[in-house]
Amino acid sequence: MKKPLCIALAVLLFAFSGLLVRAETTLSLTVPSKTGGVGSILIFPVSLSGNRSLAGFQFHIDYDPAFLELVSASVEMSGGYKIVNKSEGGVELIWTAAQPYTGNGVIASLSFKLLREGRSRLYLLADSENGEGFYSYENGVFHSYELNAPPALVTCTNVLPCDVDLDGLVSIADATALLNVLEGSALPAGNCDLDGDGDVSISDVSYLLNILAS
Repeated sequence: MKKPLCIALAVLLFAFSGLLVRAETTLSLTVPSKTGGVGSILIFPVSLSGNRSLAGFQFHIDYDPAFLELVSASVEMSGGYKIVNKSEGGVELIWTAAQPYTGNGVIASLSFKLLREGRSRLYLLADSENGEGFYSYENGVFHSYELNAPPALVTCTNVLPCDVDLDGLVSIADATALLNVLEGSALPAGNCDLDGDGDVSISDVSYLLNILAS
């Protein structure tokens, strides 16, 4: 079985060959800012825009481990090599494929548990000196994209545990908001893992309906 090829190594080799050039296009990475209560688990999609042809990426996300606990991290690309490296206060995401990716949208997903009240940020970083970045490959040449990636604000408040839509009330509207999240028609605002099993599913809807009926 072949080991996944690290983009940093590939770029390093091409850089010394004089085949790495800076692309004129700037790509944007965005992660939504979110609010939740202490102990809640929030899902953060990482979205790409401005892409026309992507051969691979390698970047990392830094966070404050005193404020956030990483629950899961995944590369949401179809096919290719995918690597997720986790460390204290950071997670590195790597992807590369033989066929270029020409789309835009969610390329990765992370979930965090909120540990204490306050505010913190998620920082999306690509350190070119360590071979990180977003790259295309055309006519035997690697192109390195400029990256625009503003940090995401994470706010932890002492909100009601089942206030999914963060309106200050626990009502049937929260069940509707949770169903919309499960159907994929909306992104979660507050905590959606109501039963605390580490997963957002129909069981959380049942949990909420039981609370409303009691």
